[in-house]
Amino acid sequence: MIRRPPRSTLSSSSAASDVYKRQTQEDRFGIYTIQTADGMSATLLMVADGVGGQSVGELASHLAVQSVSEGVIAAQPTSGELAGVLAEALRQSNERLHRDVTEHPDRSGMATTFTAVAVVGNRLVLAHVGDSRAYLLRRGLLHQLTVDHTWAQEAILAGRPVEEVRRHPNRNVIKRYLGIHTSVDVDTRYLPPQ
Repeated sequence: MIRRPPRSTLSSSSAASDVYKRQTQEDRFGIYTIQTADGMSATLLMVADGVGGQSVGELASHLAVQSVSEGVIAAQPTSGELAGVLAEALRQSNERLHRDVTEHPDRSGMATTFTAVAVVGNRLVLAHVGDSRAYLLRRGLLHQLTVDHTWAQEAILAGRPVEEVRRHPNRNVIKRYLGIHTSVDVDTRYLPPQ
């Protein structure tokens, strides 16, 4: 009996970045096609938004995209292991960035938000730190897949009124980054086939 591999629901991917009013570009993205250990083709999509100002934010996002992609590719995961491997690659990237800041004090404050998505067959796995969002476009509607790691989101989840949060001076404070602390909590989310 001949079995056809599952058709990927990812029909296309693209990326673009806009400097807007900034003087430097602290965003980085990566799109890779990888082969899993169980013979599936997976698309790895990543976005990082560096913080720390000017060159250190740019360096943080560059190093994070580089180290996460290298970590996932080196792990040679099966399709079922992708979520765990993505999360571990983000934790390893965090350690690398933190170590880099320790070795180069002039890079103090260097960090980045990070979101990675792997699409394999008709499944999507995700690993996320910060407020760089992932969305799913399905039937013409956008669905936010990530929860922002911000003071504002925590306040809303704790029951504070949205209007109060919108005016609060801490509304833009990001609570999780790669690179600031020796360890980081990574959110993962798996969307089963529908």
